[in-house]
Amino acid sequence: MALTECSEINVIRVLPDEPSLTATQLKAKFDEGSNIIKDYINITLTKQIDSEFAAIKNILGTVTVEQLECLAGLSINILTLLSQKQNNVTYSTGAPMGGSDGDVYLRYS
Repeated sequence: MALTECSEINVIRVLPDEPSLTATQLKAKFDEGSNIIKDYINITLTKQIDSEFAAIKNILGTVTVEQLECLAGLSINILTLLSQKQNNVTYSTGAPMGGSDGDVYLRYS
């Protein structure tokens, strides 16, 4: 589920250059933008994140510790294999020395 984005809050920008509001009304306008953000975080975003966490918890509730350990082990093995497949890139003005099949060597003068 995609999280709802906070809509644009140009409360002050849309006021005329010389507003005819009272000081109290102008203060309320300055508070309006931060209140929109506060309500978005405290109401909309928090509910959606709580819902996502509940869904993840339900999914993980069916997974055993052994399955999680197996998945962690597979992840480590995959990372190890990938790092071993990484070719080396070396450079020098001389002839290449050492290295492994598949390495890249750049000779410059």
